[in-house]
Amino acid sequence: MEGLRSRHRQLSELLKRVEAEYSPRQEKRDHIKRRLTVYLNTFVWLAAAALVLKYTNLIQQLQHDSRINRFACTVGLGLFGTTWLIMVKLAYFSNRSQEFSESHPNLLLAAAVLGIASYFSYLLSSPPSESD
Repeated sequence: MEGLRSRHRQLSELLKRVEAEYSPRQEKRDHIKRRLTVYLNTFVWLAAAALVLKYTNLIQQLQHDSRINRFACTVGLGLFGTTWLIMVKLAYFSNRSQEFSESHPNLLLAAAVLGIASYFSYLLSSPPSESD
């Protein structure tokens, strides 16, 4: 029985040494995977936005359609830009050791309120739908 306990202790110590050597490498790999995932997600959304701008007449419609409320559209664009800047600040320039809800609760609240206000401003600026 004593031999079994001794063997168990030896295996436990070996496992701890292996985990100590493996853990920093695994953490670095996980960190790289998370960063690549964030960059890939950002690239996909930017590509989708570029495709929408390229293959629709959104810019011409915003410039020449008299039914669009330009003031509300400008306010909505400003609110959206501010929300975007807050999100970029949170994602790339903040302390990553904590959750954003713990480290920057006011910025998250501001981004949520500005995002909602931007959406409503967009609704006010868009032309009314044509119904039969």
